[in-house]
Amino acid sequence: METFTTYTCRDCGGVAHPASGCQYTATWIVCGPCTRIAWAWIRNHTAAKGRRNGRPSFYNHVNRISPPVTA
Repeated sequence: METFTTYTCRDCGGVAHPASGCQYTATWIVCGPCTRIAWAWIRNHTAAKGRRNGRPSFYNHVNRISPPVTA
């Protein structure tokens, strides 16, 4: 007889599975919707790093001292 393993999402407590969500460790499995929400937050958070506190973005000033390097 087959036995089924039930996984519970560590973030929301709902049903989770490594194939449709994300398995970070052997005991930390997150459902698909929570994974998508987390990665959307990560993308937005890392994309907004350039202009904190009104300071200029680093990438706007790269290669300003000398001509740009082109391959």
